[in-house]
Amino acid sequence: MPDTPNTADTIDPDPGKAPDDAIRLAQIVEASPSGMLKIDAMGRILLVNRHIETMFGYDRAELLGRQVEMLLPERFRGGHPVLRARFAGSASTREMGAGREIVGLRRDGSEFPVEIGLNPMEWDGEVHVLAAVQDITRRRAEETERERRRHELERVIEASPSGLLKIDAAGRIMLVNRHIETMFGYDRGELLGREVEMLLPERFRGAHGGLRAAFADGASAREMGAGRDIVGLRRDGSEFPVEIGLNPLPMDGEIHVLAAVQDISRRHAEELENERRRQDLERSNADLAEFAHAASHDLKAPLRGMTHLAEWIAEDIAPTANAQTLENLAILRSRAARMQALLTGLLAYARVGRGNLVPETLDTAAMVREIVATLALPAGFTVAMPAPMPVITTLRLLLEGVLQNLIENAVKHHDRKEGRITITAAREDGMIRFTVADDGPGILPRFHKRIFQIFQTLASRDDLEASGIGLAIVKRKVELNGGTIWVESAPPARGARFIFTWPDLAPL
Repeated sequence: MPDTPNTADTIDPDPGKAPDDAIRLAQIVEASPSGMLKIDAMGRILLVNRHIETMFGYDRAELLGRQVEMLLPERFRGGHPVLRARFAGSASTREMGAGREIVGLRRDGSEFPVEIGLNPMEWDGEVHVLAAVQDITRRRAEETERERRRHELERVIEASPSGLLKIDAAGRIMLVNRHIETMFGYDRGELLGREVEMLLPERFRGAHGGLRAAFADGASAREMGAGRDIVGLRRDGSEFPVEIGLNPLPMDGEIHVLAAVQDISRRHAEELENERRRQDLERSNADLAEFAHAASHDLKAPLRGMTHLAEWIAEDIAPTANAQTLENLAILRSRAARMQALLTGLLAYARVGRGNLVPETLDTAAMVREIVATLALPAGFTVAMPAPMPVITTLRLLLEGVLQNLIENAVKHHDRKEGRITITAAREDGMIRFTVADDGPGILPRFHKRIFQIFQTLASRDDLEASGIGLAIVKRKVELNGGTIWVESAPPARGARFIFTWPDLAPL
């Protein structure tokens, strides 16, 4: 390598040119917003600007007259003279570094990526080169970060438990995961680069481009398919219902879309089945109500006739009949009365929840006192509320009916002439938990479910006027309002606790 000159004055930057031309060129180079240097046919640096000094860490005096290879890492220097000679032979403006690695070497030995624009200049019969140099460290870091994010997005898409695909601004499929392949029956190679409309039935394709454009303009995440039919098209031509979540992805100045696709065929079938069951239940309830109405009106009249006939017979034969005959006639009248009570209870059971009830705010303690006053309980029985009761918003008639039935039930099935019924209520998990406890004989655990079944009673029907419908009505009212009811009792310990949950309809 030739000896290095110490100052810029030892090199004539433009031999053979007028001083004004040389000064003008030096001024242009110095004023350039990017790094610039001028190299002669031998590869020596003749002119640099301040950006080159800053970029490579040299004073210009350390560069002028030196071979340009000093600015390259050692591994690239051997082949660079050949490249210079080849460029001089072609002598056309071009860019270096686009799409491949070009590396500069700083004075401190550190390397950095560059892009170089080469411009040939004829000087005194030689081809010199004016090189524009850009430090692309920041750009390369941004490109690396974009590439990292792209790979990360690909990993996230592939690992997602849902079908995911990425669509560019033109509606072309850029990324898919294995769930999309499985869902639509394509290999991803058949999807990438294709228009996303290929996954839609033909009848929806015409309008889809406009919908895509409207979404890109709005550029906010949203869901498609909730409450309306969105249909996908498989490779085999079959259609299936889907829900799609759309998320905008700003990329390279465009709005891409990340679409999460769910096959809701199973849910759709379940919804159809639930709707079918709901309609069946409505028909069943209507049939039950019709039957109960018929039973109440068409059967009560013959029962009343039987009761009256039994009374007349008893009156006619009273002077001559024996005690057993009169007792049998009394049992007949009692059975007819019980049958009337069953029909009345059946009609009440069928009508539960069928009224046009309006929620109202009520003090549950005041309601319990009104129930007790209405029932006129036997003298030996008391109803106590040892703790404050809540004020709630609810369907008054339904709750009132439940509490009244449980209080009456506690008195009716008590085995003593005196008894105490305790009622409490407290908020629990967003519901009101009511407890109606008595000090009666209790209920064996094996009967805890049976007592809530229609027409079931534990007492002898001849010993107690019970239809077996009361607790079934209570259970139905509670469950229609979203609550649950159960009993806690363990004889020989006395007492039973009926517990039920009830919603408070007060707005949050």
